[in-house]
Amino acid sequence: QIDQTEKNQARVMQQVAQLQQQYHQCIDTELQHELEDTQFSLAQEQLKLQQLQQDEEATQAQLEQQQQKRQQQQQQLQDLQSQQKSIKREIEQIYKLLKNLQQEHPATTPECVIAQLQLTEEGHRYSQWIEKLLQGWLWASCVSDIDYNSTTARQLRTEQPFVEQQQPTSLHAINTWIKAPLHRLWSDIYIAKDLAQAKQALAELALHQSIITHDGYWLSHDWCIHLPQDQISPAQGYLAYQSHLHQLEQQQGNLDIEIEQLKLQIQILDEQLLPVTSHLANLNTQIKQINQQIKQLSDQQIKYLSQIEHQQQQSQQLQQQMQQLHALQQDDQQEIEYMRVDLVDSVGQYSVRG
Repeated sequence: QIDQTEKNQARVMQQVAQLQQQYHQCIDTELQHELEDTQFSLAQEQLKLQQLQQDEEATQAQLEQQQQKRQQQQQQLQDLQSQQKSIKREIEQIYKLLKNLQQEHPATTPECVIAQLQLTEEGHRYSQWIEKLLQGWLWASCVSDIDYNSTTARQLRTEQPFVEQQQPTSLHAINTWIKAPLHRLWSDIYIAKDLAQAKQALAELALHQSIITHDGYWLSHDWCIHLPQDQISPAQGYLAYQSHLHQLEQQQGNLDIEIEQLKLQIQILDEQLLPVTSHLANLNTQIKQINQQIKQLSDQQIKYLSQIEHQQQQSQQLQQQMQQLHALQQDDQQEIEYMRVDLVDSVGQYSVRG
């Protein structure tokens, strides 16, 4: 019986050895190292992804800001071009109107005053008063010598030198408004800001001199004309139309410059948008690639964790089996001890009887 129990114990020890061998085979440290390497690589890729996403967000904000600026400039360009077309149409209309007015006055020639009249910038603002001041002479022919046999109604010798008169200190001379032609007929007309200033300056004028004000009063010592209420000029606003045309052509010139500058700004902005757009596309490609890499690493991590979990379950099962075998081994050993004690007792008793 003792021999049989010892044989059983030997088999148990053999099983324990086999289980221990299986247990050591089950514990794969290389798998744990691979898991740690995968987790380290995954953390690095996630950090790269975070940095790329921050760069992408900043680049996207920069792109949207530049696109918004371009949209604003494009809208501004469209507004200016629309204004340019409107001014162009108005200029064409005024040219037609001036042509009709010239046809109504057959005396209009390149030699007449109205064709040669040049106003200053300030004079253009008061062209309606200048037209009434010169209305009797607007279609007069500008000549170097008077031809008394001419059929022309009015002749005006303008090549003689214009001598500026001594003017009141508080007033401006008429050449502040009229650049050319200058003539004695209007050289004695001075300019005041308003009626009060004109009245105050009358004491400094000779009897043949007069004053015109910005608000349309033309006066001298013994007469006054309120030009806005005076009779309509025979020129029918021709000079005012010319001044308005001058202003429109100036506006058109300024618009042309502004439009060209704006087009250049838009072109520069488009050139600046290209590298930003390219950089953003490159970032999107990199982010896509890193996301794919992260997915692969995440899948690999799940695989390793699953394998390690399976190993842990196997090792736990083996440990439980080894614990059971150890307990069985201890029971067999204890049983052998009991059996040996019983055997010794039995042999002793036999000897005493003998």
